[in-house]
Amino acid sequence: MLVGINLSGASSDDVPQDWGDKQRAIAIVAEVIEKYGLEAPILEQYRSPMTDAEIAEGYGSAIPAQQASVNATSMGPNGQWFNVMMFDSSKDVDGRLAERGFGADNITLYYGANALLPEADRAEFVQRLKSFEGFALPEPIED
Repeated sequence: MLVGINLSGASSDDVPQDWGDKQRAIAIVAEVIEKYGLEAPILEQYRSPMTDAEIAEGYGSAIPAQQASVNATSMGPNGQWFNVMMFDSSKDVDGRLAERGFGADNITLYYGANALLPEADRAEFVQRLKSFEGFALPEPIED
């Protein structure tokens, strides 16, 4: 009864090459999405525990200013999320990320929401939940 949505990304035609400008782009996104109840975007390498080797493999470097791929995600209420991803080929020194399918230089924005309940299904959903009353709630997990 619960549904999720993942909207198509919207991409720019270029990407800033300077780390300060990339941080500013993320800050602009944060300024807009925080008005809708989403948190400020956090670089994925800080959201999920990763070794420096894993970060370098996934993003081109363990150092954010040297990364070819910069990926930051924001979580919001009710399962919402917003992602900003930047690909900067000038930082993909060995071409590894380009070989894995990273396209042209760009900033891409994505929005999605998990576990949404259509209003038409609400009464039935609430009825089905009654059999679980009194049980301890599980800890939430990230998808």
